[in-house]
Amino acid sequence: MSTQEGDQSKVAALARARPDRIVPAFGYHPWWAHRISLDAPAGAILNPATHYRSLFFPETSSQSSELPTAELEAAFTRLLPTLPPPIPLADVIEDVRAHLAEFPAAMLGEVGIDRAARIPFRTVDASSDEGDNGPTLSPFSVLFAHQLAILEAQLALAVELRRNVSLHSVKAPSQTRALFDRMAATHGAAWFAISVDVHSCTLSPEVWRDIEVCPSLFHPFHSPLQHRRRGGGMFANEGNRNSTQTYTYHSPRPLMAAHRVILLLSVHAHQLVSLSSPITPMGGMHQPARGTWHV
Repeated sequence: MSTQEGDQSKVAALARARPDRIVPAFGYHPWWAHRISLDAPAGAILNPATHYRSLFFPETSSQSSELPTAELEAAFTRLLPTLPPPIPLADVIEDVRAHLAEFPAAMLGEVGIDRAARIPFRTVDASSDEGDNGPTLSPFSVLFAHQLAILEAQLALAVELRRNVSLHSVKAPSQTRALFDRMAATHGAAWFAISVDVHSCTLSPEVWRDIEVCPSLFHPFHSPLQHRRRGGGMFANEGNRNSTQTYTYHSPRPLMAAHRVILLLSVHAHQLVSLSSPITPMGGMHQPARGTWHV
């Protein structure tokens, strides 16, 4: 599953090498949304300082109240040399389109929205020791509207090509529900022809119940597409009872907090997925979700 520009070709190469074993997914994850310019034309070469300053210092930013301007400027000066060259959203969409066209069974993913993510400080020298937990976090995050624009552009492509989606959703329950409603209103029946695998999920039990889900138990690394396709989903909206859309829940880590248990109890057992991602936004390693099956 792809997450950023640097690994799209690696996933494609792996899928070409093992077409009998690999179901690839191509997409751009919200943790790297800061690299993407919404307005630049395709093929444009962007000035990194101009792009990142406009993104991290928006006119209506609330971050200015968190730290003195001098400290933010110092953080920006430290962060800028480690940031990759910005790329236009138009190039991102064409890249994803080309890979999805090459692999007819491929999914869109990993894409999504994350209101908790911040941009990590990294060293220019990748060989340097940043500690066991990876680099520290900067004070900068990506505006939700920026993330959402990138996500909706990718979802529109998934609907157009009728591809299932792996969707990352963190601290955005009402926004995720509104997104689903907006996609349904915009794309109609075409939206319900694809399935959405919602993981790193922080939806409340109430929101989860509002989006009726299809029974689906699958291993997150190699079989979600297969199982979602042979399921028969039902959406909560009465007018869409004949749709085949599936919303599947991947629970976040750790699992044992009381509100997580309540949410898990709201989901049918055959819809739960054990997910243990190897990489955090800071470059460290997640602990395996050993408590999943005990719950």
